[in-house]
Amino acid sequence: MNLPVGSGSVKVNLPVAKPDPGLVAVIVDGQGNETLVPKSVVTEDGLKMEMEGSANVKIVDNSKSFQDVPEGHWANDAVSFASARNLFQGVNETAFAPNRAMTRSMLATVLYRLESQPETSAEDVFTDVNEKAYYAGGVSWASDNGIVTGYGDGTYRPDQVITRQQLAAMLYRYAGSPDVTGAGLNFPDAANVSDYARDAMKWAVENGIIQGKTDGRLDPHGLATRAQVAAMMMRYCRCELDR
Repeated sequence: MNLPVGSGSVKVNLPVAKPDPGLVAVIVDGQGNETLVPKSVVTEDGLKMEMEGSANVKIVDNSKSFQDVPEGHWANDAVSFASARNLFQGVNETAFAPNRAMTRSMLATVLYRLESQPETSAEDVFTDVNEKAYYAGGVSWASDNGIVTGYGDGTYRPDQVITRQQLAAMLYRYAGSPDVTGAGLNFPDAANVSDYARDAMKWAVENGIIQGKTDGRLDPHGLATRAQVAAMMMRYCRCELDR
């Protein structure tokens, strides 16, 4: 698809015969350089994305498969979405480790990649983040944009695992901390949500980004797994493109 110059930012649905979460949009510039569009999402009949100005777009199948996320697994589509967009990959060539907990450094990196990895100073913002670490750019960018904060001792604690409410809070800040309604959280354990994360959890639930567990609990203090993060990234992108 090629949009004319000056058409502004528009959301388009590119028709696809067999939509699959592993499909992703790629922008091709005049020199043939290709840029993957991580926020492109699969719809019932195509691939939806936001475009601005003139662009040549092609759709590619960047699907990856993992033995521990077989077809029929609740997170299969979400893992396909996240891995096809290079938000994060498997722990090796055949395993994704869907139940492994996410860390603060990993989540900052995922959000950084979702934003197409803009330039960042990558300065030593925190005493325990080495500028050569794979996550240094993501942590620096997330800190610069108010998505993450450190601790009083100047550390970031990159290897600390995150909870479901911490995940919601980081994604909420990434989204710009939008307004939420006065509706409460209709879960039996809603009172367990910490004050700092209450608006974030309301926003995430209202927009279908986070859901209750199979037993009906929100489980705000439960650890956020790699599969849950993949699912929230996919739901968030769909929510943004449906606005």
